[in-house]
Amino acid sequence: MKPFEIFRTQNRLELTRSKTNEFIGFVVLGAFFCAFSISVFNTDFSSVNSLESFFLLIKENPTYIFFGILGVLLFSQVCSSLKFILCGEKFVFDAVTREVTKNKSTLLKFSDIKTVQIRVYSGDSDSYDLALLTNTGDSKKVADFNDLSYVKELAGNVADLIGIKVIIKE
Repeated sequence: MKPFEIFRTQNRLELTRSKTNEFIGFVVLGAFFCAFSISVFNTDFSSVNSLESFFLLIKENPTYIFFGILGVLLFSQVCSSLKFILCGEKFVFDAVTREVTKNKSTLLKFSDIKTVQIRVYSGDSDSYDLALLTNTGDSKKVADFNDLSYVKELAGNVADLIGIKVIIKE
């Protein structure tokens, strides 16, 4: 997930994801999807006139299955990016109503939140998830990042407003 723009007052914390970063990714993904689509549509499917001939074509060239799955995944990612660009993503932590909302829909009440968790995933490059752990043991992911100091600052702001602690899980 891309970094948030943070707006903080005494009783409210707003986290808005940057549409600019998502738009750049959308353009790159869209270009790749277009190139992929053109290469698929340039494939000769004229011999396919029934379901039986389609299965025969796949049997002769099983890589069509891979490219079909890849096409579906690319299309879903393009739709997801486009939805984000059009609608945005905004988390609001409101101390007056004591609610956390995502895109104006109530996500959690402050009383349902037990802790703010930073989860560390180590590998070639470390990544960090920021999540809200509930009293029932559920986890509501807010974002993932590549910068630990940014996640700590954001988690501290959230925990300070709600009045709970931050835990780091390695």
